[in-house]
Amino acid sequence: MNINQIPQVWIDMLRKVQGELPSAVIAGGALRDLWHNKPIKDVDIFIPMKSDEVDLDAIEAKVLAIYPYSELVLTSMYGQKGDVATPGFRNIFAIWRMEVDGVIYELIFIEDMGENMIDVFDISICQISFDGEMLHTSKEFMRSIGDGVIRVCNTNRADRQVKRLRRVMDKYPEYVCEPGALDEDIPFL
Repeated sequence: MNINQIPQVWIDMLRKVQGELPSAVIAGGALRDLWHNKPIKDVDIFIPMKSDEVDLDAIEAKVLAIYPYSELVLTSMYGQKGDVATPGFRNIFAIWRMEVDGVIYELIFIEDMGENMIDVFDISICQISFDGEMLHTSKEFMRSIGDGVIRVCNTNRADRQVKRLRRVMDKYPEYVCEPGALDEDIPFL
């Protein structure tokens, strides 16, 4: 896949979001599904933020400036005064959903931990992003594309369930899962 295959409406929305939130990138499932010509449920736009910069009122104002009909679907008060980070977790501060011209976008405000965000995604074939100029894939993404094996990455993170991996495997029967990855006791992001 190349950037010419990314729908122009996605690029236009990303640019609009970047006008208010410059660090925004499209990442994960929509790009993975586009790469594989699979049905796309929604487009996730991730906005990394330092926890000390999180102000939910300011986030709301920026989101509503982008698209006034946005719907807040999740908030986490982590990052607000008095809250404590949980080691090993990537914290999500808020998720806003908007449907524009039949496309569902989710703006996911996520903790910026200083690394390349896609490298910490939990499932290898989800490690793909687009920053508006370039398409980025991780080494594990390309390895999975090459050998047809979906791998669980970042097993030191524990804020997701094995059921997420099962959903990906159901959508991608042409892949196999690495041995042991579907064991219930393996925590991963």
